Amino acid sequence: MKKIGYMGFNETMILEIIENKDIELSFIITQKDRLSRTMLTLLDVMDIPYYIVENKKDLMQYENLFQEVDFLLSYCFGIIIPNDIIEKYQCFNIHPGDLKTNRGPYPLVRNILNNDKEAVATLHKIGNKIDTGIVIAEYKVKIYKTDNDITLLKKLNEGCKFLLEKLLEFDNNIQYPVIMDGKYYKKVKEKEIMIQEQDDYEEMNRKIRAQKSYGGALANYKQHLVKISEIIQ
Repeated sequence: MKKIGYMGFNETMILEIIENKDIELSFIITQKDRLSRTMLTLLDVMDIPYYIVENKKDLMQYENLFQEVDFLLSYCFGIIIPNDIIEKYQCFNIHPGDLKTNRGPYPLVRNILNNDKEAVATLHKIGNKIDTGIVIAEYKVKIYKTDNDITLLKKLNEGCKFLLEKLLEFDNNIQYPVIMDGKYYKKVKEKEIMIQEQDDYEEMNRKIRAQKSYGGALANYKQHLVKISEIIQ
């Protein structure tokens, strides 16, 4: 049985780890107010330790825990894991984007803004650059015109079990594909999600769907900045 330390707040992944008979969940490192009360209660009942961190400095305080597990796995974690940890321990990540074409924050927002045909969850051994390294497995889903950033994450979460199985099969002696410099997108800029007068229906709809979890796309209305969550035809 492999011991794992999980970093993040994706509750689907946490449940998959708990249910996997070949994995022992040793601890969880998460961020404030990201786990539901139900999940926190479950962790308490199962006596699984969890720790709250806000930055890299906080993360380094728990390095003693990292020595006790076979590997660390992050998924939906808003803190970049320091190279000091990556170089010492077996560190893996699931990035909800294709490392070749969609590195960086908010990859699902990018999927919709770019009108991509599919979304990808990539399991990789973490490299020295953000969202790079050894690609172990990918889980792909189709993107439909009705999808938004919330539904895409739910679809990718369905691949958690598959990606965990692939993680358990990882062999350092096997040669896997390596991505060291794929397309990197910076944080989404306000102008990218701002509805403009010249936008047609498709463009407006993409911006709204891309920002579903944030309340909708932005627009200027009589010198006020508003959010538009739906178009009614």
